[in-house]
Amino acid sequence: MSRLVIIGGNSFIAKNFLRNCNYNKNNLEIININTNLSNNFHKYIKFDIKTNWSKYIFKDDTIIFFSSPSHTSIKNKKILIFLKNFSYFLNSISKLDINKLIFISSQKVLGETSEDNNKLFCFSRPNPKTKYSKYKFECENLILENNLKHKLNFIILRPPVVIGHGMKGNINLISKFLKLRIPLPIKFIN
Repeated sequence: MSRLVIIGGNSFIAKNFLRNCNYNKNNLEIININTNLSNNFHKYIKFDIKTNWSKYIFKDDTIIFFSSPSHTSIKNKKILIFLKNFSYFLNSISKLDINKLIFISSQKVLGETSEDNNKLFCFSRPNPKTKYSKYKFECENLILENNLKHKLNFIILRPPVVIGHGMKGNINLISKFLKLRIPLPIKFIN
């Protein structure tokens, strides 16, 4: 049985991922590592520097890291604590010979627009502007540093706006308007 270790399984993106991955049919074991006990996954493990990761994560596991402080309520103290825990986590999995990490970052790491005001691309230079994007960029840098020391195989995904069940904010509002079939004046928007 293949194991996916989901860190941050109660996040918006993770919930939608798990809703659609059909893990029972694909013979996957899901390990949810979260500080929120209100979940229905196989295991609950608190994410901090006291965690003994060797009890929960094994050499052939694939880790998908969804967790992060919410971009709507991000505080400097929360960021520092999270980065400390994340650094500890990376060092721990390296000692366990874990070498498959998928980190969910954000397109916001690239900035709001490119330096020359053109479209953003996957090869655009990082230019984070908000606390949230700077925090995500710092996590990416911790992964890169860890890779230099321990040869960690990783993928960093920077999704743009993510649409799915339970979305909030303006995208949710637009989705409600679309369901009403009200014409939207988007022709004249740059």
